[in-house]
Amino acid sequence: MSGLNDLGYFAGILDGEGSFFLETNKKQKKYIYIYPVISCEMTDFDVIESLKKFFKVGHITKFQPRKKHYKISWRWRVRGEKAINILKLCIKYFSIRRKEKANILIEHWKNRRNNVV
Repeated sequence: MSGLNDLGYFAGILDGEGSFFLETNKKQKKYIYIYPVISCEMTDFDVIESLKKFFKVGHITKFQPRKKHYKISWRWRVRGEKAINILKLCIKYFSIRRKEKANILIEHWKNRRNNVV
């Protein structure tokens, strides 16, 4: 695989195959915590593993086929400040649509109050 040391290569993978979103998590039924998340899922384990190695964060989860004709898939996932740091690194390579989404997450993180709603 080429581009293993190239930020543009990995930003392109996230732009095309990744998901960026805000995740909520209720704790003690009093507060709702909101975290930015970057996720990328595919059947190519080597690409998922290279994301984790390149960015030096995140965890990988294996998913069994959801239907008989599907393959095993792998998901790399990062949340919180580490996700924001990756978005800030990659944003210059993203498409317009992904830049807009990344900016929403970055702004949310910048304006949070202890990440609690």
